[in-house]
Order: sequence, then C-alpha cells, then structure tokens
Amino acid sequence: MAKTKIGSNASYTGNQLGLTYIGEHAYAYNSFEASTSTQTVLDFVTGKGYTVGIFQFNGCVDPTTPQNSENGACNVKFNGVTVSNLKALQSAMPSSESQDLLIPPLTRVVVTVDATDNQASRIGSVTYVGRVYG
Repeated sequence: MAKTKIGSNASYTGNQLGLTYIGEHAYAYNSFEASTSTQTVLDFVTGKGYTVGIFQFNGCVDPTTPQNSENGACNVKFNGVTVSNLKALQSAMPSSESQDLLIPPLTRVVVTVDATDNQASRIGSVTYVGRVYG
C-alpha cells in the first residue's frame, strides 16, 4: 500500500462538531460544560469509506477541584437511530466509558450529552478515533 502524504491540514486546530481525516485515520474531539440541557457535541457525515474506531465519553470534572464532578450520559445516533448510550458515574473510577463502533459509509453521526447538574466549571469531553477503510 502506498503511503498517504500528510500535509499541513493534519494540524490540530481545536475542538469541533466535525470529523477530521488524516490519511487512513479519522478523529473528532469536543468538550462541553456540565448542563442538564441536552447538548450536541459531535455532528458529522462520514465519507464513502467505513470507519472502525472507538467513541469515548469522559464525565464532567472541575479541573481545579477534581473531587467536584457530575454524572453524565452520552447518546450516539447513526442516521437518527440510537446505537450506543454511555454513562459516566463520578462516584466510580474511572469516570470514562468507551464503545467500539464501526461507522458505515455516508452515515450521519450525532452525539449528544447531558449531565446531572448545571455547573459550567465542570468540563466533560467526547472523542472518536478510528481507521478509515475503502
């Protein structure tokens, strides 16, 4: 297999809703403040290849006072259908949950999160990292 040239577009430019492709890999990173209102943290449509990877949901923690944290839930939908629900319980360690998922080609992926309280100082995150085939 020929090596894919990776240019300056491979630089990380910040959290976002979308999926970024680098050669044969793809990633999405976003963070959010704890809120009891549902928040969309990832929203993208995949390309013509399928992607095999891992979604990870990291519960809400106050970076300056780690013992202050919130329970949270994460919902992953493919084309409007729930395929995974992840829950981070802050009373348990670790406070992260992950799910291996294959994303089919040309699939809209929407990931939403909720927390048990409204605490802007408590930050959570959702990530997806995978390899693209085809």
